[in-house]
Amino acid sequence: MYRKPLHKEKLRETATCQDEISTLHDSHQLQELTQPLTHDSSVTSSSCIHFEKNITQQFWNNIKLPLRVEWMKNKISHSLPFWIQTLYGMISPPPIMKTETETRSFPKKILLFNYLRSIGFNGQGSTPRGELTQWTDLVMALALQNHHVYYVHDFEELVNQVLPEHSIESFHLIFTDYSSLHMYLSEKLGFIHQLGRELNSRPQKHQQLSKCRLRILDSFGTHQKYNSMNAADVSDRSSSSWCCWNLNLKQILTLQPLKIPDPVNQFLGIAIPFDMESILHRDMSRKKRQASSGKYRALIWAKEFKYFERVPSSYLKTISERFELVTTLTFNDFEKVRIKFPTVEFTNLGILTHSSYVKVLRESVIYVGLGEPYIGPSSLEALAYGNVIFNPRIKPFKLSDIGKPSDEIYTSQVPYLESIGAPNVITLRMMDTKSVARHVHDVELLLDENHGVIPPYIPSEFTVQAFFYRVYSIVNSYDFCD
Repeated sequence: MYRKPLHKEKLRETATCQDEISTLHDSHQLQELTQPLTHDSSVTSSSCIHFEKNITQQFWNNIKLPLRVEWMKNKISHSLPFWIQTLYGMISPPPIMKTETETRSFPKKILLFNYLRSIGFNGQGSTPRGELTQWTDLVMALALQNHHVYYVHDFEELVNQVLPEHSIESFHLIFTDYSSLHMYLSEKLGFIHQLGRELNSRPQKHQQLSKCRLRILDSFGTHQKYNSMNAADVSDRSSSSWCCWNLNLKQILTLQPLKIPDPVNQFLGIAIPFDMESILHRDMSRKKRQASSGKYRALIWAKEFKYFERVPSSYLKTISERFELVTTLTFNDFEKVRIKFPTVEFTNLGILTHSSYVKVLRESVIYVGLGEPYIGPSSLEALAYGNVIFNPRIKPFKLSDIGKPSDEIYTSQVPYLESIGAPNVITLRMMDTKSVARHVHDVELLLDENHGVIPPYIPSEFTVQAFFYRVYSIVNSYDFCD
C-alpha cells in the first residue's frame, strides 16, 4: 500500500491563514512582519483580492533594480500567487506586512550579486537553472519580508547603476557567489585571499567588517580545509575562486547538501510552490495516458546530450517499453540522442519555459535520472507533482575530484534523494536491466492501486514556509560581525 507522505488533513491545516500565521507568531522572530489577525467574518473575497494586489505591488517596489532575466521574471509571475496564498492565507482575514514606520526596525538594504548571467546562465536554452532557481527564490523571500533588494546581474550594472549612489559598505548584507567575490567584490570590500603574507593595505579590522556581511551561495558547500588553506598551496587554477577566504562556514549557503540540516555550512535550499487544489482533488492530479502512444509519460531528467553519453541503452529501452519516454532537448541534441539510441523511442518537446516544464511534470509518472546532473531543484518539483524518481547509483567519488571545495562522497546522482526512499524515490543501477524492469512494474502497480494518482511528496524543508523562515533567520539571526 502506498505511504502518503503528506496527509490531506495536514495540507488543509497549512492552507489556512490562521494556522500559518499562528506558526509564524509562535516563532516570535517573525512578529514584526505581520499585524495580528482579526476575526471579522465580514471579510469578503474581494478584500482578499485587494490584499493580494497590495502585497504584489509592495513586493515589486522592494526590488530596487529592474530584473533583466526573463526566466526569473516568468518564474516569479508564476510562483508569487502561491507564495502569497501560502504565507498569508486567503481563507481567513490576511495579515498585512507593516510599513517602514510601523516596524521596530527598518528594512535592510541587501545586495545580491552573482556571476550567472555573465557566463550565460540566463534560464534560456539548455543552460542549467538550478542556481538561478535558488537566486530567484531568495529575491522573492527577501522582497516579501520587506527588505530593499538590489539584484545586480553583472559587473557593469554594479559599477554604473549601484555604486554611483550606494557604497558597498552601505549594504547590510551581500549575497554573492565565489566567482563574483574572486573577480570583483574582494577588491571593493578591501580584502583578498590569504597568500601567506599580508598583501592588503586596509586594516585587518576593516577586512573583517567587510567579510562578515557576506553570504556565499555555493550549491555543494565548502569544507573547512578548502576555506582556510593557503592559496599558495593550490595547484589547480580553477580552484582559486573558492579557496582560502577564511569565512565562518555558516556564511556559506548550500542548495541541496547530503544531509539536512547541513552539518558544515548553512542550508538555504529552494522553495517548491505547489497548487493546493491539485493536491487535495484527485481528479486534478490523476495521470493520463497519452492519446498518441496509449502510455503514461516518463520525463528524462536532462536538457543536454552530454548527460546521455554514459547511459546504457538497455536502461532507456526498458522504460520506453512501458512508458512514453519524453525529452526536452534542442533539435541538434535530440538528433544525437536518436543516433546513439536507435532502438529507443522518444518524444522530444524541445526546450520549455518554466511553466510549460511544470505542466509536463504534472503529466509525468517517472522522472528518469541519467546519473548526472548531480544536483537539480527540478527533482524536488517532480516529487511535488507526483513523480517517482529513478535516482541512478554511480561510481563513488569525492566532490573535490570534480573541482568542488568539499570532500563529501557521492554514491548516486543525488544522495539526498536516497534518504526519501521508496516509493517516491527509487535508487537503482542502470546496468541491471532486470532490476530496472521490476521497478518499472512497481510504478505501474502503484498507479493501478491509486487509480492513476501518485500522491505528491513535498519534503518539509523545501516548502515555501520553511524556505521563507530560513531566509528570515539568515538575515536576522546570524551576526558574524560581533
